[in-house]
Amino acid sequence: MTVYLVNSGNLSFWYNVSSEATYDFLHFSIDGVEMGSWSGTVPWTAGDLRRTRAAVTRSPGRTRRDGSVNSGPDAAWVDFVEMPATAVPDIAVSPASLTKSVPPGQTGQQTLTLSNTGGAPLTYSTTILPARRRCVSPT
Repeated sequence: MTVYLVNSGNLSFWYNVSSEATYDFLHFSIDGVEMGSWSGTVPWTAGDLRRTRAAVTRSPGRTRRDGSVNSGPDAAWVDFVEMPATAVPDIAVSPASLTKSVPPGQTGQQTLTLSNTGGAPLTYSTTILPARRRCVSPT
């Protein structure tokens, strides 16, 4: 299992292990640093790992077994995983649309207001598309 954490905060989960004690493990690591490992008979238990910096991170939860002795189902379960909320930008545009005609040789001006009402930086660019040319036949 791989979990990608984008923000700092807590990764909480519940785990259950039924394996050969001290030989078959459930391991959790963040950025290659082992944060916890469990073996033997572990009933459903709450786990909580603190993530102190925001970065895309790989957090493998994996099991390792030696295969020589089987005790219990030789398995581990992870459930109810909760990750830090991800902040996203949210754009508000006012007015919702613009329409303006500019006579030949004159200049037109209108204001478009963009607001970031979200929790992360907003980067944008604008492109003005040319009006479609219409051929109208004189009648």
